[in-house]
Amino acid sequence: MLSEHYDFIILGGGTAGFAAAHTADRQHARTLMVNDNAVGFAGTCVNVACIPTKHLLYAAELVYRIREHRYTGLNSSVSIDFRKLIEAKNRLVETLRDKDRALLSTMSHVSYAVGTGKFVSKTELQVNGDTYTSDRFLIATGSSPSIPNVTGLSNLDYLTNVEALNLRKLPASRCRVR
Repeated sequence: MLSEHYDFIILGGGTAGFAAAHTADRQHARTLMVNDNAVGFAGTCVNVACIPTKHLLYAAELVYRIREHRYTGLNSSVSIDFRKLIEAKNRLVETLRDKDRALLSTMSHVSYAVGTGKFVSKTELQVNGDTYTSDRFLIATGSSPSIPNVTGLSNLDYLTNVEALNLRKLPASRCRVR
């Protein structure tokens, strides 16, 4: 059982955690970043929110603009290969994860622990049986989908952002594609 002291401990490996780690590193603060995924799996924004959503929304906007333009004489047909759109989204997400890995490797004052942290006192955090201490903590654990308690919802098929961004084919009952 390891016990180590840090100037600063960050719980979460997403955008906020990485920004804090980068700032702490520039200030030469001995920092530990704790995340339940291996380094480079970024956070909500990169994986299942901002980045992949905007990527797919831009593609959808292009399809819409091509199909709905009002210019006489322009062909307005376009085909959609949903599988390739998802593959491109996945490549973009992996590229950003790789950048996180590369950025972390340049931080000489930041260590990384894979696991879930559990506070055992105001200054102690346990991760995988090891104890880390600090007087300063940042909890930047991101977000996850929450299904509201709405009568009848559990009887319906629905998608959260996580499931929607991992579809392999366009669901006919959810999307209108002409």
